[in-house]
Amino acid sequence: MSVVAKFKCTRISHNESYTEVVLGPVYSSDPTSENYSWSIATPWGEIKMNITNPDAYNQFELGKSYIINFTKEQ
Repeated sequence: MSVVAKFKCTRISHNESYTEVVLGPVYSSDPTSENYSWSIATPWGEIKMNITNPDAYNQFELGKSYIINFTKEQ
């Protein structure tokens, strides 16, 4: 079993030796919005990553949303 969540990039901070990328769950109180159903099903919280690989942190854009699949390792 897995958990699928939709998170939006809320902060990108470049530091000397790494880039910090922060993601928060999408939210909408408008029942006609696509994000409304994600708001009901998506866990609350924050994902914070410190990334040293430019090829990896350049994949994230501020304000863009990402689908995340949490699957237990076998």
